[in-house]
Formats: sequence, structure tokens, C-alpha cells
Amino acid sequence: MAILGTIIFKPKYDIEITRGIIEKFTQEWLRWEDTGTYISWSNDRHYQAAERRLPEGYFRFDIEMDSGCLEDFTEICWCEETISAAHLTDDMFILLVEEGFFKDPEDYHFYEREFTEVLSALSANDSRLLSFWGDQCYVSQKEKDGSIKSRMNQLANLMLNTAF
Repeated sequence: MAILGTIIFKPKYDIEITRGIIEKFTQEWLRWEDTGTYISWSNDRHYQAAERRLPEGYFRFDIEMDSGCLEDFTEICWCEETISAAHLTDDMFILLVEEGFFKDPEDYHFYEREFTEVLSALSANDSRLLSFWGDQCYVSQKEKDGSIKSRMNQLANLMLNTAF
């Protein structure tokens, strides 16, 4: 088992609903299951010690790969299929509609949309999303009004220049 990345975010909606949306998106639309990739939710197992707890309302999960080919792994959806009414209701993708995720209200699809875009849409306003990949961290700030700013940080430079 290898950890490919770690995500920390504060969901806007109930964690079980949010978790279901994330898992449906990654398994059915990104096809992570076909690449041996899955999500391991960490809050219950690893972050119980007081010094390791996340701020109130934040959750952490790791993206892990047991077997498969890293070349087949993707964070971008290449499926051009339209999202059905059943997906909108049964899989709760309707919450993405409410967040203004889809650019064309007549055509709901995930084509060329990134995993972090889905996570940002599901994040609470006035919170941050952190996505760690090696020595890089993608940081997304969702403002109080719902607007989103993001940037990539090099962790090695940050840590080497942080004073003690």
C-alpha cells in the first residue's frame, strides 16, 4: 500500500453525505477502483491524540494505491457521459448543482473537471482545502461568499525558511 496524497478539508454538508459524493465521484467517474486506488478516511484511526487533532469540523483522508498502475491514475475526469437524474438524486450530486459547480445548467457532466474542484465545491465557506502530494501542497481558500482562490506551495522551501 502506498499513500499517493493526503487531503484535509472542512465539508459544508454532513460528512457521511460528503463522503458518499466523494467516493462515488472517484470510483465511478475517475475510475480509481480500476487502478487499485481508494480513499482511506483517517480521522477515526490516526488523529485522536490532542496534538494531532485537526481544527473543529475538518476531516482528513489519504489516497492510497494497493496495486495497479500509477500511469492509469488520474484526478481529472475524462468521461464525457452526462450525469443522469438518478446520479443527481441517488448519489447526491444535486449538492454540486446547488454550489454552482456545473458551468452549463442544461448539461451536467464532469468532463475535464478535477477532483479538487469537486472537493472545493463541497467545502464550507470560509475554510481551506489542503491537498498534499510529495513536497507540494495545493491550497484552496473558499471565501465567505463562496468564491475560491488557490495556489500550489512548495513545502520544502516553506519548511526550510520557517523560523523556530
